[in-house]
Amino acid sequence: MNHAIINAQGVVENITVSKIAIEDNWFEIPKNQIVNIGDSFSGGIFTAAPIPALTAQEKIDRVIDLMKEKQDGGIVFYGLPVATDNSAKGDLAGAKLKPKTKRKIVTRQGKGAKSEFSSVQVDALFDAVENYRQAVMDRAYDLLEAIEADPGTDIDTGWPSNEFT
Repeated sequence: MNHAIINAQGVVENITVSKIAIEDNWFEIPKNQIVNIGDSFSGGIFTAAPIPALTAQEKIDRVIDLMKEKQDGGIVFYGLPVATDNSAKGDLAGAKLKPKTKRKIVTRQGKGAKSEFSSVQVDALFDAVENYRQAVMDRAYDLLEAIEADPGTDIDTGWPSNEFT
């Protein structure tokens, strides 16, 4: 049985596994309820602590992290997952620089499966990767400006789609 230790302000200070509540400030946690340190307790009911809002600097740091995650997280190009990290970008740039008659990329998706891209597809794929990475960077820049004007800016919405069809 789990018990929560409640302080004088009605906040969960500790959670312990015990068959019985040893002290007056120990309260049994219902089996189907998740209780965390910092939650409040009043009238026999546990309430989750509010999640603190991010500071402007924390939001700026998170936007930069999101930008990197999204830029390197890949795209889906006509149903095929394509890497967009710097290594993949280099491979695409190298293929794009070859003469049109020799442009070809073969990708492997495990267990012998492979996809081959023609010259026209290499160009389209390169453009899709570049456009996506630029759109992500543009969104991050817009968010950084918005946070400066309003620290309450929502940073989780408005990012570009990574699907191209």
